[in-house]
Amino acid sequence: NIADAMIIESLLDALFDQGIAVIMTTNRPAQDLYKEGLNRHLAIPQLLALMERRHIRQVQLDAARDFRVPYGELQGLSGSSSTTHRSSI
Repeated sequence: NIADAMIIESLLDALFDQGIAVIMTTNRPAQDLYKEGLNRHLAIPQLLALMERRHIRQVQLDAARDFRVPYGELQGLSGSSSTTHRSSI
């Protein structure tokens, strides 16, 4: 939702103004967020500009397990295989 994205951008900007560190995870690089989404051009370029303006650092983490999923839930998934997930912050 574009309105949500614009609110998030304003929120992040305000948090950074206060010197608050924010840690986020995603399974896509920032450039690929909402890829091919409707009206992507209205939100993502502003988010990328915010990241550049605020010198936000992206760190790619490669692991066989997605640590955002609690361990017990992983065991209950049938037919799942380990894959590499990428996180950006």
